Formats: sequence, C-alpha cells, structure tokens
Amino acid sequence: MIVHFSDTHLGKIQYNLIEREEDIYNTFDEIINKIIEVRPNVVLHTGDMFDLVKPPSKAIRKAAEGFIKLKEKGIKIYSITGDHDTQRRRGEESPQHLLNSLGIIRVLGFNGEYTFEKEVINFDGKEYEIYGVRHHPLIASKKLKETLSIIRRNKGKRSILMLHQGIREFLPYQGSYQMELLDLPNDFLYYALGHIHSRYIEEVEGKVIGIAGSIELISTRELESYYKNGKGAFLIDLSKGDISKEDVQKIDVSIRPQLVEEVNLNKLEEFIINIKEKLIKSNKKPILHLKLYGEKGRKADALRKMEKELGDIMLYMRIDEDNTYYPNFKTA
Repeated sequence: MIVHFSDTHLGKIQYNLIEREEDIYNTFDEIINKIIEVRPNVVLHTGDMFDLVKPPSKAIRKAAEGFIKLKEKGIKIYSITGDHDTQRRRGEESPQHLLNSLGIIRVLGFNGEYTFEKEVINFDGKEYEIYGVRHHPLIASKKLKETLSIIRRNKGKRSILMLHQGIREFLPYQGSYQMELLDLPNDFLYYALGHIHSRYIEEVEGKVIGIAGSIELISTRELESYYKNGKGAFLIDLSKGDISKEDVQKIDVSIRPQLVEEVNLNKLEEFIINIKEKLIKSNKKPILHLKLYGEKGRKADALRKMEKELGDIMLYMRIDEDNTYYPNFKTA
C-alpha cells in the first residue's frame, strides 16, 4: 500500500495569525499519526511541503520529526518539490534538499534543470518504479511537456508518476496551468498529483489520477470542495495489480472550521444572533469570511459590533466580498 498526500505548506502564517501556523503543524502531525496507523510501504508527497523556499526553522523541524517517525516504522518517503519550495536561483537549495541530504526522505527530480528521476523499489514481492518530476513554472511549460513525452515506463514493472503542476481540466484559467491531462504519459498504475488544493480522485481513459489537495484550507475557493471531499490523504491499495478509483480510500483529517457568511448590514442584529449559534457549536474557534451587503455608511460600526459580540467565539473575521453601496449611487 502507499499513502499519497501533498501541499502541506508547513510554515505558512495565514492572515498573519500564529494560530494558523500551528493549525497546519497540528494537521501535519495528525496525518503522520494516521499514516503510522495504516502502515503503508511507501509515502508519496507531491510538492509544496513548505510554504516558502526559506521556511521558518520550526517548519523544517516539524517536517523532519514527522518523516523520521515514518522512517523508524520502515516506511519509505518520496517527494518532489512544488512551486512554493523549489529553489529560485542557481545554487540555492530547497528545504526538501536538506531532508534528502540527511537521508530522511528521497526527493526525486534534482538531477539537472527541470527534469525527472526514477527510483525502483520492491515491496509485497513486487517491483515498482516511482517517477518524480520537479515543478516546472509556466515559462517552462514546453520543457515540461517534452519531459513527459520522453518518460517511458518499464512494461515489466508497476509504475507511479509524481507531478506538481497546474492542469487545465482542473484549473481552467489563463496563466494557471502548464499542461493538460492529454500530456500525461500512458500506462502508469497511479498518477499522484499535487499543486491543486481541492481533493479529487478521477479515472480518465484508464488513468487513475489522485489529486491529494492541500491538508488545510489555504483559500476560501477550496471550501466547496472541502465540504464535499474533506482534507487529508489517499491510501492506495496496490495488491490487485491494476487499480481503479475504488482502490483509493480517503484518510481524513480534522481542521479548524471556516465559514463564509452573507451579512445584510441593515439586519445586523438578526445576523449576530444566527451566527452565534453556529460559532458556539464549533470544536475550535472558526474563521469567519464575510460577504457584506447594505449601505456603506453602516460598515465601520457593524464591523466593530461584530468584533465585540463575536470576538470571544471566533478566531478571526475578514471581509471576503464588499458589496456595500452609497445610497445615492445604488445601481438598479
């Protein structure tokens, strides 16, 4: 069995809150403990292990401690770099490179510029090839496609491909993707993908594609997918030979609640009563994202009142959308 997870973004301090940095560390620890429970042979991490190429020292320590726990259980760890933790200039090293040089994890794709590496391993009496392709930025899209086109799996072995790229079918916005699903090489047992923060398991023309997603909510754009698919990792059963999406199970983690709420400033008291009930039910103080409606002149007082009334039962409040208006300029 293998476990696939991705986009841990260790060291990220979302909204400049130390609590959010700790949330990500805690979720990482939870995933490590759940991996130990299921005892896979191999763990795959598909990029953005760290939020920055020069993360806080605590982030590196947390990663090292977590992966050492896995290594002590005989679990092999393979990773690739993502757009957040790939070195930016010649001679610079990714923090993942440090973990690789210490023998804690094996990072694939460091040989040369914008390239891939292959590792052959044995477990459960079978031989597997793991291909890792380091992240290619948008400017190197052509090089990425050339790289993918020359990858040829050994047909006598079971092969897994690791990628951290924007894919048009999942990020259909100009400038957000470097490739399409058609660019994936054929006949791999499992395609382990990172970069896309929503979690998906898809089967496209016989290709089992696992997008592990981020382990935490990094953007409100991820909320819809989170409510549907959760956050966490994938556990893949390879015992049957060929696999289907049914052989991929979710390993879920618990994260701090985040709520997106519409606020009519003209009915503020009603909103405060209703939202209090939601906030009090949460096991952790939630983050509240507001979509504001109503007269702009009411906004400042309304925000102060919400902070006063709700401050003790929420972690943080922010304006996600400001749709307020000046009464004389309200559009039809």
